[in-house]
Amino acid sequence: MNKTEWVNEEDEEGNKEEEGARKNKQILYVMVALVGIVVVLSIVQTFQVRALNTKISEGAAALTGAATGAFDTSSWTEDEKMQYEHHGTVPARLKSTQSSSKSSSSAGGMVGGC
Repeated sequence: MNKTEWVNEEDEEGNKEEEGARKNKQILYVMVALVGIVVVLSIVQTFQVRALNTKISEGAAALTGAATGAFDTSSWTEDEKMQYEHHGTVPARLKSTQSSSKSSSSAGGMVGGC
């Protein structure tokens, strides 16, 4: 083996090592970029979920408020409360006194339920 062949082999080995190191760096950059994208998406989705939870809780508060025409169940018996919660039926003694009974009278006193 002469000197020129030996130098060429060393150059080829050095080039292969450089290419391998370059590929490893590229893979590292791609991995870092992907992790960064995942972190950014997680942060964005955290704010979206927080906003959605706020909207849901505000909507639920509005539905249970007195401004929506909710029934005052303080004078109801436990059975009447159970019938209303499970089946959506309003007690017969309240049908004539509630203003919303006009809309529910055609449905047989049902306001929701099954």
